[in-house]
Amino acid sequence: MATNNHSSTKLVKYPKLILFGDSLTEYGFGEGGFFGSHIAHFLQGRCDVVCRGYSGYNTRWCKLVLPSIVNRPMMIDDDVVAVVIFLGANDSVDKLLKPSQHVPVDEFGDNLREMVEYLLSIGLRRNQIILASLPAFDEKKWKKHCEEKGKPFGKFESAGRGYYESCKQVAESCGTEFVDLFQSMLKQPDWKSMLNDGLHFSESGGKFVAEQMLKRIPTDHLRIIHPLWDTIDNDNPRAVLDQWLLEISDKQIINQ
Repeated sequence: MATNNHSSTKLVKYPKLILFGDSLTEYGFGEGGFFGSHIAHFLQGRCDVVCRGYSGYNTRWCKLVLPSIVNRPMMIDDDVVAVVIFLGANDSVDKLLKPSQHVPVDEFGDNLREMVEYLLSIGLRRNQIILASLPAFDEKKWKKHCEEKGKPFGKFESAGRGYYESCKQVAESCGTEFVDLFQSMLKQPDWKSMLNDGLHFSESGGKFVAEQMLKRIPTDHLRIIHPLWDTIDNDNPRAVLDQWLLEISDKQIINQ
């Protein structure tokens, strides 16, 4: 048996967990609030965590982008573990001060529902669709940050609860999973320390978000894909690795 033939014709693919949202998601692997990094660390060896965050985006735009992120062929190959939709921070900005991003709360709910219906239509199960509410928000800290950076301010604490309630209602009516970041953060005595600028997460905030999301992400069925190191004969590693390539599911192979 020619080992090189196996390595040249088989590329092993990992299932994907997709994190989809705005700058809170975009920074999920960045400095500070890296909740995506925490999730990826927890799931390493079992699936890839794909971060698709778009700074400044709202649900009106994201519902148009979603089909370019996940589609039916991915579902046919059992390639998607779950999709986390994490939006609302931009939709909830003030209509008069930030009209370029604001989305009315009723439309926000409709947009979330439309995204859920799309994911169901391509084959995701309801427990594979996870709606995460916008987090708690420190208005004073964010206003100070905007002033220091010379950015326009237009986000108020009072608006957040309505978008939180809308997200929760959509999850309940659609039967999807729901991550309650808004209320769960407010229950923490030090919740403001979870935000480095009043809006985006600090290191402790990123860790907290990851913990909350992992409670809802279906991971029990995921297994380590490559052989564990202590099952491989160091003097003859090809014996185990070649056999593993022969036995691995066709759905986990990309033919070259």
